[in-house]
Amino acid sequence: MLLNMMQDDSFEGGAFHPGFPKGRSSGTLRVSPSHVHFTCGNGSFELPLDGVQVEEGGASDRLIFFKHPHNPGCSVYTDNKAILNHASFQHHRGMQGQKAAIAKRRWTGRAVLAGVFTTVALVLVGLWLAKAPMVGVIAGQVPVSWEEKLGETVFKQITSRARLMEDPGLQKQLELLTGPLVAGVRSERYKFKFHIVEDASLNAFALPGGIVAIHSGLLLRAESPEEIIGVLAHEIAHVTRQHGVRKMIETLGLYAILGALFGDTEGLMAVLVENSGALLNLKFSRDFERDADEQGWATMLAGDINPRGMIEMFQKLEKEHEDPKKKAGVMGKLETPDFLSTHPGVKTRIDHLEEKWAKLPKQTGYRTFDLNYKDFQNMLRSRLSQQPPSAKEKK
Repeated sequence: MLLNMMQDDSFEGGAFHPGFPKGRSSGTLRVSPSHVHFTCGNGSFELPLDGVQVEEGGASDRLIFFKHPHNPGCSVYTDNKAILNHASFQHHRGMQGQKAAIAKRRWTGRAVLAGVFTTVALVLVGLWLAKAPMVGVIAGQVPVSWEEKLGETVFKQITSRARLMEDPGLQKQLELLTGPLVAGVRSERYKFKFHIVEDASLNAFALPGGIVAIHSGLLLRAESPEEIIGVLAHEIAHVTRQHGVRKMIETLGLYAILGALFGDTEGLMAVLVENSGALLNLKFSRDFERDADEQGWATMLAGDINPRGMIEMFQKLEKEHEDPKKKAGVMGKLETPDFLSTHPGVKTRIDHLEEKWAKLPKQTGYRTFDLNYKDFQNMLRSRLSQQPPSAKEKK
């Protein structure tokens, strides 16, 4: 049905009338100084202008209806709202009041709709701003046994393609490095397990539950125990601050987060374990990285370890990562959480650590390690040169 203005006082529309077939018909509205007239192929009728009632209706209030108490069951309508500006209505006192009422209802409706949208937007913004605290609360509800299961699942995926250096002599030497570091960790939630992975890349990573792995390439590149401990302290902080778990929870979306916040932690944890492989591709935010730097720095100081080692190793990693000739040796060959690719803004973070170093009281009484680091590196090189035992020998 076309609903366009035909001439100055005629408009296409329709009408409801008991005498029309099926009670309605399409036709033409015409406005005169005294009536609203309706004409169609089934007949015609008119509504007096005095006492006529005007209102909006239809889907989205797109139609203008005219009714009159003297004609119950009859109404005419058009979607051409220009009819309200017809000259016959401009000087009619009753129509002016109804037009004002329609305009007010429109304004009120728009104001209410705008208010609803604004409220929804504010709620969404509030939920987004509260997302990080909510994720932190949920992560704190995850049992350590689930974190351990999560970390072990991912570690099995990694070590199925990598050689673990399980030599007892190497492990004993490594414990001389990691023991003082663990002693400085303020959280007793985790039992840390340290592993050496045969890989020439300069990399180290930690998984939920306390598994920490360091690549042989990083151990051989370091020049002091403090440099290695600086990296491990940072990685341990990712565990104690639950960065991996929190990042995985964040990726599940706001609906899952709200569900877990209000009690559905079992379902959440099942999803985390099922999607444990996603840990390999997670990129920590700058906030998480800064947090790990701060916590790692504090752990080194608590263990009476010179934190300068963290700065020096970060500088080595940054320099080699930026050198195209050496970059291939920095990036891991294994599918592991890469120390550099997941650590944005290294230069800024190094500068921040330099500021912290400058504020420390000058002292020379940091811990010395009962370990000849060069001998440890030579032992590692020797073990790396040996062929791993065959499956038959392992049995």
